[in-house]
Amino acid sequence: GAAPTLQSAFPESLVKDIVPYMEKHFRVRKDQDSRALAGLSMGGGHTVTATNANPADRYERQILPMLKAGYIVICDRFIFTAFARDSVRGCGLDWLKKIYGFARLPDITFFYKLPLDTAVGRILQGRPQLKFFEAGMDLGLSDDIVESFKIFQGRVLESYLKMAKPYNFTVMDATKDVHTQQEAARKIVESKIDLAPFRKRVTI
Repeated sequence: GAAPTLQSAFPESLVKDIVPYMEKHFRVRKDQDSRALAGLSMGGGHTVTATNANPADRYERQILPMLKAGYIVICDRFIFTAFARDSVRGCGLDWLKKIYGFARLPDITFFYKLPLDTAVGRILQGRPQLKFFEAGMDLGLSDDIVESFKIFQGRVLESYLKMAKPYNFTVMDATKDVHTQQEAARKIVESKIDLAPFRKRVTI
């Protein structure tokens, strides 16, 4: 095969060479929440390549084989999350479509729409504080992490809404109770997918 380019070789070198070197020679925190990957110009391209490597690997090793075997695959988030968040951070949507072009589009995409204040409340109920990057603190939107979260997630929401019609999102009211949402989702799935071949056969 062809020799790997610098762009394609970077993710492997990052994991095998750069990270171990940094951990050996510098005092660093090794937990996931204390790490970030960013870059300018070509470094930005390397960053997207590295961060995209895991979704591509997961798609090829887990999702695609199941689809080919005839299974129904349910994914949380998928490529539209990357479209929304990366575009808010300055990446062009057309470019992102090429980067994530390896993935087929879903048969059904549920988009659970929720007011930002409600989302913040739910997140803070589950843990003591917001995370740095989910709040968009790296963008310098506000020194207050809650306010930054509202601004950043507001922009992400706008990005999702712009994709809703072109990608045929099924928009769900996430303010309703979980049982109501579950019943609505089940009815939509049953109306769009023939579930008969997937139902467990019972022999009497």
